[in-house]
Amino acid sequence: MYLHLVPRILHHMKNKCTLMSVSVPELSLELKADSLVAMKPYPNKTYHVGMLKGRRALNGFLVKSPRTLAEFTMITLWEIDGFGEISHTVKTLVQDNDYDLVS
Repeated sequence: MYLHLVPRILHHMKNKCTLMSVSVPELSLELKADSLVAMKPYPNKTYHVGMLKGRRALNGFLVKSPRTLAEFTMITLWEIDGFGEISHTVKTLVQDNDYDLVS
């Protein structure tokens, strides 16, 4: 099973926005800031999207799961200059097991 993870934050100000970490506790997956970068791939440049460093500017990234999941949680930690750290938690419920990709 593949998981399409899209860490995203809406930030209207010009302060620097950095993605510090992305984790999925169900898979014991944790990506730190040295392998992540925040970019603006949408026409609306107030959205910052987390991507893998050194890759093309795509919408998020794929993670291969060793097993089928009924639900998973993605926890992202953002740092915004002047505001500090922001934690964003998204819980995803998988309703269809017919395909190998969850987005």
